[in-house]
Amino acid sequence: MDKKDFFSSVDLQQKLLKEESFQLEDCTSKETGRWYVEINKEKKILPLSSVLFTTSCLHIIGFKSSDNIEKNLKFWLSRIHSDDINILKKIVQEYIRKQNPSPIQLEFRLQHKNLSWRWIELYGTVVSLSKKNSCFGGIIRDITEEYKLKEKIKGQLLFQQGLLEVLPHPVFIKDGSARFISFNSAYEKAFGINREDLIGKNVMDLDYLPLEDRIQYQKEDMAMIATGAITHREIDFLLADGKIHHCLYWSCGLLDSERKNHGLIGLIVDITEQKKTEQELVDKIKEINEIKAKIETISKIDDLTQIANRRCFMETLKRNISIAERHKSPLCLLMADLDFFKLINDKHGHTIGDKVLVHFAKILKESCRKEDFPARSGGEEFFVITPMTNLSGAKAWAKRMQDKVRKTKVNGITFTISIGVVEYIENEGIHSFLKRADEMMYKAKDLGRDIICIQDKKTEEVD
Repeated sequence: MDKKDFFSSVDLQQKLLKEESFQLEDCTSKETGRWYVEINKEKKILPLSSVLFTTSCLHIIGFKSSDNIEKNLKFWLSRIHSDDINILKKIVQEYIRKQNPSPIQLEFRLQHKNLSWRWIELYGTVVSLSKKNSCFGGIIRDITEEYKLKEKIKGQLLFQQGLLEVLPHPVFIKDGSARFISFNSAYEKAFGINREDLIGKNVMDLDYLPLEDRIQYQKEDMAMIATGAITHREIDFLLADGKIHHCLYWSCGLLDSERKNHGLIGLIVDITEQKKTEQELVDKIKEINEIKAKIETISKIDDLTQIANRRCFMETLKRNISIAERHKSPLCLLMADLDFFKLINDKHGHTIGDKVLVHFAKILKESCRKEDFPARSGGEEFFVITPMTNLSGAKAWAKRMQDKVRKTKVNGITFTISIGVVEYIENEGIHSFLKRADEMMYKAKDLGRDIICIQDKKTEEVD
């Protein structure tokens, strides 16, 4: 059969048009056409090889059957894009030579009648016509719009991947089955992995994470993907540098408008340095507060005797008076002065005098209840505030103190104290209260020292 008559037989044409190698729903549409090309005895396709095609093939590139297109391959080869034709020829000839039974799929550009370029998808296979004759045939489909959409999506994906790449923090994306579909370079660097090794795998495949963590992450991932939930927390990761890094972990399930799951995106931010700075700041604030507390303590404590000084005493007395006024409860104040203390200093020196003061303050503090408040007013004068204590109780406390002091020796030196005891009178105020205590203490001095003088609301008593 010569070239001129290769597809001239009506029976052969009908056979080819019914060929079931390609399953087409509509071979007459403008978007899809069926075609066949003669294969010569040398198993080659030549430019002048005969071609059989449906009118749909012409419609795809803007021609009509009335345009009298030649029935050979030359016309079609002339309309293939120059960047595609050599590759296309080579692939098809190799396919025919190897007699591959599986259909071949190719994409290339054909020039439209209006000189624009249309992207074509070709499915082809070798069709045996007889023992000696065969042809290469199949379908072509206009995929220009699909190609444009695919390129647009590809561009968007490249843009999105570019965005991920410029982020300085590790980012990962997973599909609806919680399998990795993308990483950025920061993730590869942080965990010391190659993204290609993990694409298509899930978190259970990440050997660099502890098994318990992987199980937890997998459950969490599937829950977020199903609900579109967001999770964020601080977590420690062992990174590629072999060190534990404190990180902020954030991930979010992705759903479409119909609440169907699409996947998940996650972000990891290394906040190790920030946490270190934060801890240093916490430690510094703690140190400052401790210094502040020490300064506050020093400002309220008598440096020599280590009991409250006059400033602290005055603040405490005001609070106790306020409580006594509010609850109508008893409140007493004792003022004690070491007898002949100047003589002790003159005779034994100030060092011994200081020891006497310190020892007396110790006795004072040990004798107080938890609610009592001892303080040094200055020099050899001391106060004791006794809340919830009436005059009788304060008197008993003063006598016990006086007896302890009488039995005390400091470097072989004995000493005594004079004490004034008063009970707060409602609404009298702090200055009156202090004045009466001072008067009772000096009265004890005047009466011979080592004496307790007590002033009731109406009377005075000497013990």
